Amino acid sequence: MKNSVAFLLLLLVNSFYAQRIQGVVQIENGSPLSEVNVYLDGTRISVKTNPDGQFSLDLGGKTEATVVFQKDHYDMHTAAAKNLLGKTVKVQLMPLQEIESVEIIPFTEEAYRQNIGYFLAQFVGADQENVKIRNQRSLKFSYDRKNQFLKVKAPKTLLIENRRLGYQIHYHLMNFQADLRAHTISYYGTSFFTVISNKPQIKINRLNAYNGSLQHFMRSVFARKTASEGFIVNEIRKLDNPKYPSEEELQRFRDFWDLNRNAKNITVPEEISDISKRKNQGKYILALTRSKLQEADYTIRENGKVLLNWPYILQVNYPKKFSELKHRKAVQTGAPVNLSSMIYIEGNRFQIYPDGNTSDPDLLMVDGDFGNNKIDILLPSDYQPGD
Repeated sequence: MKNSVAFLLLLLVNSFYAQRIQGVVQIENGSPLSEVNVYLDGTRISVKTNPDGQFSLDLGGKTEATVVFQKDHYDMHTAAAKNLLGKTVKVQLMPLQEIESVEIIPFTEEAYRQNIGYFLAQFVGADQENVKIRNQRSLKFSYDRKNQFLKVKAPKTLLIENRRLGYQIHYHLMNFQADLRAHTISYYGTSFFTVISNKPQIKINRLNAYNGSLQHFMRSVFARKTASEGFIVNEIRKLDNPKYPSEEELQRFRDFWDLNRNAKNITVPEEISDISKRKNQGKYILALTRSKLQEADYTIRENGKVLLNWPYILQVNYPKKFSELKHRKAVQTGAPVNLSSMIYIEGNRFQIYPDGNTSDPDLLMVDGDFGNNKIDILLPSDYQPGD
């Protein structure tokens, strides 16, 4: 009996250590590096290395996450958590090499002043009253006027306080760029969350941010619960717009404006006006070609993985009801607000994880209400309704 108990305890100890990653972070000469952020990307799970560069990180069961080793002014290192389980790891970070001097379009104070408002609207979102980047002035802006192309970089980790959702977010912004001419924006980075408030109203705010979000939808797909969770998924196809101008017409349009670029008073011929109108309608039109798809239509499940796989566009509709705090409980009130979003898969594949994240998130294109999911409603990937 004693031997059985000892064996059980040994199994428990091994299981405990199998859920931890420990090790040391050093610089090139082998000296320890302290105050390095070691965290699971997008979660509330994080530690800092001690003066000897050592750390021990409890994964909390999130073995599919990415471990990030990050410190300002050093190159970042990432690794899959499952590859580090139960191991003592040694990580070496190299000092970050600044090469600003070779940038064709420089980062300037003028570009900051002229574009900070646009950046905050696209990155933070609408609720800038409650969501503040505390070290906002550390951001650097570069704007190419000719091509209408904006780049933003963050030499330091952004410290974002979201009072509405009760989080402080350490966000390591690795890329932000906006093509204003094509109306496209892309950004990505790594992050970890610290809870600064858990008041009942804060929890209601989190629940309202979660319901109908991209994170909510992806979790529902993984669990085969899109219909029961209230999502309606349709097929959208791109079809050629028969009214779009021909290449010959487009050339006449360009020639006219090149000729009159510097003219003060311009009389636009009816033909050019018509070409412009048809051009602005877009080369393609979107058509709903199939309604109420099932998860099995646009996913593949193999070897324990769930893959988002579809040759066209997915339209995701959701009747969102908002919750209010009544008698210390969340109660849905009022009529639902209909949300509509597009996910542009079009032959690509993305793995969906149980927490709602996907592989290659910077390549997954979304539009509509999902496109409005910005930092002001960003939740940790380990968030659960009710947290």
